[in-house]
Amino acid sequence: MKKPVSYEAGFLKDGYFGIHGGVAIPLGDFANKDLDNKKSGYADLGYTINLDLKYAFIPYLGINLKYFYSSNPFDAGNLQSDFNTQPNRDVNINYSSGPWVLQGFLIMPMFIWRSDKQAIDLSAGAGWVDAALPSNTIYIMPLNPAIANVTLEQDVFSNAGFGFSAAIGWRYKLFGNFIGSAKMDYTYADITFTNLTQTVTGSQGSYVISVEDYSQPFSIIHLSAGIGYQFD
Repeated sequence: MKKPVSYEAGFLKDGYFGIHGGVAIPLGDFANKDLDNKKSGYADLGYTINLDLKYAFIPYLGINLKYFYSSNPFDAGNLQSDFNTQPNRDVNINYSSGPWVLQGFLIMPMFIWRSDKQAIDLSAGAGWVDAALPSNTIYIMPLNPAIANVTLEQDVFSNAGFGFSAAIGWRYKLFGNFIGSAKMDYTYADITFTNLTQTVTGSQGSYVISVEDYSQPFSIIHLSAGIGYQFD
């Protein structure tokens, strides 16, 4: 007769550390590509890397400490096309941009279901999230040939705030203390970028101007897989 799995002899006796990689899927305003929506992020499918440290205090409850990093390309071509096809415009633009970058550290209480070979984790929590507003270059070409072209350049600006995440993870014991794993998590944060500036370059030389604050809601699903190590 098969011996039932106990907490002492079971799958997650003490703790687990894992590294995962996968895709970052933008949602909501972050993925929106409507020029009339001031919160449109024009974000494309990106990638994510995250680290998990999990510890079970009692058979079914524990804590998940998570660090994540994700990068989503900015669809500069789409924004440029949207702008240059507007009726009654006075200028055309060439637009280039770096990626959106989001990273953070989250503390997540965790419910654990496990057997002798696998475990399913459900967790939700909050923590610190840092976002980087992409650098961009806008080359402005007035339709009136008597007006000179102008270039606007903006460096990367970062700011941090409060973020929320919920996740479901699956782990399978491969051999020894090594664990294969896969997970899906949802992360949300609303970050405001302040003290923004742009460098203007034109026929009168270069100078720096201030730009109004910008708020971006980040809504992302991370799908990832990886490998980990179980501590005895």
